[in-house]
Amino acid sequence: MQTKATKRHVVVDLSDRLVHVYENDQEIKTFHASVGQDNNRTTGVCQGDLCTPTGDFKVWLKYPTQDMSGNVTLSDGSVSHWSVKGVGDVNYFSKDGCAIHRIAKSSFTGDATIANMNNISHGCVGIGWDVSDWFYDWCLNGTPCTCSCAVQSHMNRLRSPSADGLLP
Repeated sequence: MQTKATKRHVVVDLSDRLVHVYENDQEIKTFHASVGQDNNRTTGVCQGDLCTPTGDFKVWLKYPTQDMSGNVTLSDGSVSHWSVKGVGDVNYFSKDGCAIHRIAKSSFTGDATIANMNNISHGCVGIGWDVSDWFYDWCLNGTPCTCSCAVQSHMNRLRSPSADGLLP
């Protein structure tokens, strides 16, 4: 018996601060997101050092929970440091360490709350605690992930015959 492959794709729209989840070119879910602190809240354009990267990626590493810490030297010479215990539902998409994960806050932060928040990350994409478990389970290693400031161009690419993303 032959099983039908499900084509999965994630699009992070930095201008709308939304994560669009697709199966077989049909949007099945949308979440609010908090992205890099220096991504413009309206346009999504990077205006500093702490931005969510743009481009086409694939989820390559996943952890149900992880302690995250690091240092970034900024262009003005200052150092930005973070250390957060127990970040949940971590899906790495960039080899530079950016992931889609449960927003790193000390208490429950739901999808609706994130819609009104400022961008708070060093480049990761934070999603609500109420949607992150579902996303973690749905998003397989190898799932294509596009980060862009304009989702419409990526929706058109999803429908092209050359689009990647067939997963068993």
